[in-house]
Amino acid sequence: DLAITKVGPTPLIPGDTVSYTLTVANNGAGNSGGFVVTDTVPAPLTNVASPTAGCTVAGSTVTCTSGPLLAGQSRDFTVTADVPPGQFLCVTNTASVLGNENDPVPGNNSASVESCPAPGLAAEKSTAFTQVDTPGQIITYDVTVRNTGPVTVTDIVVTDPNADPGSVLCPLTALGPGQTMTCTAEHTVTQAELDGGGVLENTATVTGDAPGGPLPPVDTNTVPIPITQLPGISLVKSSDPVDSIPALHQLITYTFVATNTGNVTLDDVTITDPMPNLSTLVCDRTAPVSLAPNEQLTCTATYAVDQLDLDNNIVQNSAAV
Repeated sequence: DLAITKVGPTPLIPGDTVSYTLTVANNGAGNSGGFVVTDTVPAPLTNVASPTAGCTVAGSTVTCTSGPLLAGQSRDFTVTADVPPGQFLCVTNTASVLGNENDPVPGNNSASVESCPAPGLAAEKSTAFTQVDTPGQIITYDVTVRNTGPVTVTDIVVTDPNADPGSVLCPLTALGPGQTMTCTAEHTVTQAELDGGGVLENTATVTGDAPGGPLPPVDTNTVPIPITQLPGISLVKSSDPVDSIPALHQLITYTFVATNTGNVTLDDVTITDPMPNLSTLVCDRTAPVSLAPNEQLTCTATYAVDQLDLDNNIVQNSAAV
């Protein structure tokens, strides 16, 4: 008594590869000398194949030949096929088994599986931006949403946790079978993201309702954009007076202005001046400090002119940041 059962995909997803498992069991008391399994996969499924040893494929028909099967034993066979994109028909696939001996129990030598397309959404995210390098830079994304099922999907919502509030815009809230739309989203680059470096990653999620109820949320691919860090700092020094040396023991006042000229925050910024007899630098903040891009640290110090300076007719001084 050879019986066959068949398991296959209940939802049929366009563009997917389906897999059927055929199980032949010997439910009789005697041993089977061998059998042949035949499975003709119906259109529109294509690229029919079988990874199981002993099976051959001719067109859309898979034929599997097996040797003896003892009483109580079973054997599995696998058949695969592709579902064309945009395919929204139900497909019934039937397989049969024929033993080398007469089967004493008729009616259980074939098995069928009906698979129908399931409602669903697919989403893909893209951007034309190739780098992030400026705080406040606005990155725009496209989110393409496609209805992959046989029924209209309503109440479609695209959410993006990394998008600016209110920046996610979609032209439609419902899509018919096979219909697509392109939504847009914006993200404003923060200073913290530039300071962190690496890549700016972003993923969106799409939800919608089918006639049978809400669909499972669908995540888009993750879009990485490299973050370009360009650190830089400058130091400008001025003196009062500028052009002439004061009299002996009179003071020269120096002003030091350090500016973050890059696009990332700089930490532990300190201005130093090794000039002998220079007073302690007095800064507008207690150094070391952190400077955001374009932010400045200003310090001042004084120096009393000595006789050597007057003899040399020059006072020279260099500082560093």
